[in-house]
Parts: sequence; C-alpha cells; structure tokens
Amino acid sequence: MPSEGSGLAVTVIDWSRPGSRQPPGRRRKTLRAPAWTYPWTHPESQLTGSQLPLSVATPPAPTERTGSPRRPRTPITAATATTATATTTSGTPHTGRRRGGAGAGATALLGTARYGTPFPYARGVATSPIAFVTDYGSHDTYAAALHAAVWAVDPSLLALTGMHGVLPGDVLGGAYHVKAMAAAMPPGAVVCAVVDPGVGTARAAIAAQLGGRSFVLPDNGLISYVWDESPPLSRQCVALPVPETASPTFHGRDVFAPAAARLAGGASLRDLGEPVKPQLHPHAFARVEDDEAVGVVAVVDRFGNAVSTVRARDVDGRRVTAVEWEGGRSVLVVRTYADIPDGALGVLLGSAGHWEVSAREAPAEDLGGPPRGTEIRMHLA
Repeated sequence: MPSEGSGLAVTVIDWSRPGSRQPPGRRRKTLRAPAWTYPWTHPESQLTGSQLPLSVATPPAPTERTGSPRRPRTPITAATATTATATTTSGTPHTGRRRGGAGAGATALLGTARYGTPFPYARGVATSPIAFVTDYGSHDTYAAALHAAVWAVDPSLLALTGMHGVLPGDVLGGAYHVKAMAAAMPPGAVVCAVVDPGVGTARAAIAAQLGGRSFVLPDNGLISYVWDESPPLSRQCVALPVPETASPTFHGRDVFAPAAARLAGGASLRDLGEPVKPQLHPHAFARVEDDEAVGVVAVVDRFGNAVSTVRARDVDGRRVTAVEWEGGRSVLVVRTYADIPDGALGVLLGSAGHWEVSAREAPAEDLGGPPRGTEIRMHLA
C-alpha cells in the first residue's frame, strides 16, 4: 500500500498468503555473491596456509555505476587445473556457479577426489605437517596458542589439532599417544608433544628425528616408545635452548611449537641444538620373567579399553594364554572386540601394538577390568 508523506508509492504483494497465486512466468531469483569471491573459480588461486587467495585478499575497486566490484569471470575449461599432487580436467566450462554433486569445479583445486586427496593438499602448503599431542584439553586457549605460535614462524605451515586429551600430567599415557600419533602421520611429519608437569624446571627440552619423523617434546619420557622402537642408527636427539623470554609456565607455546615450526619448515636438527641422549620413562616397558610379561595399564581409552605397556615385541612371537591383575583374571584371548561375549572380559592386541583388556561395547572396568596404573601379568606359552 502507498506510504503517506514519502512521495514514493510502494506496493507489497505477499505471494505466500493462502489463495495467492504467483503470476505465470514469474521466476524465483537466487542472490549470488560475485564470482570473484569463489577462489576455486580461478585456476591461479591457491591455498597457502592461513593466507587468503590473492583474488580474495585484494578485491577490485568498486565501479562508479554499481558500487560493487566488476571482475571478469575466468572459466576453468577442460585444459588444466593443476595441483601439487594431480592434474584434473573439467569436462565443461565452470564460471563460478555451484553445480550439484562433487563436480569438476569442486575438485579442481583439491586433487583427483573430493576426499582422500594425497598429501600435500594444495600448492604452497608445506610438505611437513605438524600434529600436537598434549594434555591441554579443549576448554582453554592453550591448545590454540600452539597453532598461533607455529603460524607466527610460518603462516603456510599445516598444523593439525592432533590430540589434546591426555590426562593432565600423565607422561606415560602421553608416551603411548605420541607413538600412536607418529604411526598415523606420513614420513616427514613433526609431532609436537607437550605433557609437561615439570615445565619451568631444570628438565631439558629436546627435539629428535626417528624413523623419518621429527619430535619436539620435554625430556621427561614422552619419547620412550618412539625412541625404543626406532632403529638405533637412525636415532638423533638434540637439546633445545630455552629463551630467556619464554614463560616459565608455558614452554609449549614459547619453546616447543616454534621449534616444531622450524623443523617443518626445513631446518636441520643440528641447527636447533647440541646432541643429547633422552630420558626414558621408568614404567614404559614391560619386563619378561620366564613365562610371564609384567607391565601396567598405561591408558584407558575413550571406549574403556585398558591398554597395557606389554607390547607385541615384548611377547616376541610367543602365545598369550591369560592375563591377571589384582582382583581379576581372563583366559579369553581374542582377535577383535566382537569376539568377546557380552558380559565378559577378553585380551587382544590393539592397533598400536599393545596388549589390552577389553569388553564388548562396554568399559572393561565396569566388568571388573584393571584401572589405569594397575599391574598386569600376561601368561605366555
């Protein structure tokens, strides 16, 4: 209806009211952002860590007529769309409009497939990803500060969240997770581990290269498993200097993350410090006594599996026949969790190469299994 006193008559038609009928030929218009705001529509665009593509970071100046950027659309034809790992072709020109499904335009920058793209993911991304293993949790800013410290050294580095769920101060559990994380990462990766109840004390800060991967961590035993399970001739370890400006309560941000960034950026291990021999955790390794392997429960994972310090290499090909702990015992040795009957406890070899006591779809401790820190005895045959 007309608006009084404005000199401008505006008529509003509500087509959604019952009985309203949309005029023939009327089409619903979809508002779209300018094509230049979609970086994947330009073959020259590339991902460089935290830096935006140039076409987005520096948009063109507004035009006199519309006040909005006027930028020609550059189609991606069947010619090429090159990445660091693959060259893909798109069957039809792509001008910035999103099409249904995982079309060529959606995958042009990322590689040959929507998921499972080989590493590195795009041009300009460093070839050595950094993964964190800490006890920082997710309720504070400590974990995010590690990423910020890495990007302060080099914004193009790829820093993965990794695992921040180690129990506070649990160095033995952290050593297990360092091993598991390293096994999951590609060669050349850097694992930055910070479970550091002795932060700010005389304990050393170290960096190591083992089995084609690098590690940056406090010298308190976190390195135990990856050091022990690496070929002796490939072990290298140096002591890291602690800057005077480093906070005595936050070496993760001020010492370990920057050192990890330097290694991921291509620095030599010897550029970081002088060679040293690291300390190993006193309870990290089982002892074998005749027909028994004696260890402790190092970790109780999210599913309630009691993961022990007894490894496959400790058993050395012998057959596990039973496991005992204070107040409990199991003679059920299985291949996987589904082989354990409901309400029973079983023993199996986990994916990281450690023997564990488990229940089917329930925490082992709920059925009388051993809690963290409990001594267990594996009977061998």
